[in-house]
Amino acid sequence: MLLECAHGPSYARAQDHIKRCVCLIYDPVRSVQGSIALKALRLTEAFMEVYRTTEFTAATLADKSLSWNDIFQVRIRVAALRGQS
Repeated sequence: MLLECAHGPSYARAQDHIKRCVCLIYDPVRSVQGSIALKALRLTEAFMEVYRTTEFTAATLADKSLSWNDIFQVRIRVAALRGQS
């Protein structure tokens, strides 16, 4: 996932402005094998604080001891779709 994009706002900025924002990741290879493969991620508040208050670099993340588990939180709510047409 790219956090910065030269041609538009970053996901971190989007999440800062849209409180219920999530990033959906779709795996078409696994989906072709028979089950839909989706992940819904959000950046944690700990990461967002670093992003808002300091220059965002890999070194900053290391200095703040932010690991993968400290940066992303997985949130998925699945609604049953069986029997709907």
